[in-house]
Amino acid sequence: MTILSGSKRTFRAVVPAVMLLVSASLWAAHATPASSRGSLELSDPVNVAGTQLQSGKYRVEWAGTGDQVEVKIYRGNKAVVSTHARLLKEDTPYDHVNYSAGENGTKVLTQISFSKQKCALRLENESISPAPERAAK
Repeated sequence: MTILSGSKRTFRAVVPAVMLLVSASLWAAHATPASSRGSLELSDPVNVAGTQLQSGKYRVEWAGTGDQVEVKIYRGNKAVVSTHARLLKEDTPYDHVNYSAGENGTKVLTQISFSKQKCALRLENESISPAPERAAK
């Protein structure tokens, strides 16, 4: 009986520690993406990587290491455009966007600044093509 009761004590000591570790890991995994996403509201149509985005609300997500990241812009749950950007540190008191003049008087989105994340995305405005395997299907 002493082996069994010792096992129970070990089990009771290990399980809470494992649960705490798992909970912390899940929290960290969930918390990390929040720092690499933001919202974007456009008052006028703009072009991003050859795709025209209509006015409205969008979600912006970026991933990558270093200052070069891949950016995806979503409307609802649908990704509408993907491009590359340079991730810049920027301490701005409010979210804002920068444009440049495109052809025929269109606006081209060049930078998105996020106050909460203290960063900005300088868009390269080159479309990310799908992989050749997917394009062939």
